[in-house]
Amino acid sequence: MTDKPITVSINRIAVPVPEYIDARHSQEVADQVTARYKQIEDSSIRVDTLAFQLRTAYEFAVRVRELEDELRALNNRFIAELDGIHTRLQSIMLEARDSSPPPAPKPKPKSRPRLL
Repeated sequence: MTDKPITVSINRIAVPVPEYIDARHSQEVADQVTARYKQIEDSSIRVDTLAFQLRTAYEFAVRVRELEDELRALNNRFIAELDGIHTRLQSIMLEARDSSPPPAPKPKPKSRPRLL
């Protein structure tokens, strides 16, 4: 989100909100909110717009929390897999070092005749 204010339509009401990417994306998000609001409204036997609004906000907040938890779990799994790869690479490097023949001895420098 940006600090740039933009007005979107949510359930036929003009609502000033911070812009999300651009005007089109911002309205798409507003349309999602409207669609969910209408689903809640249609499933209710009584009209309570404040309750509908709060439930809509709550359901989106729950979804955000679920996605955050999912992302955290994926990050933890990724870190564990990277740690496993790192451990295997260290093992391979140690095996390669231990199984390689020792370096050949360096030839001794030829002695030079002494000048008097």
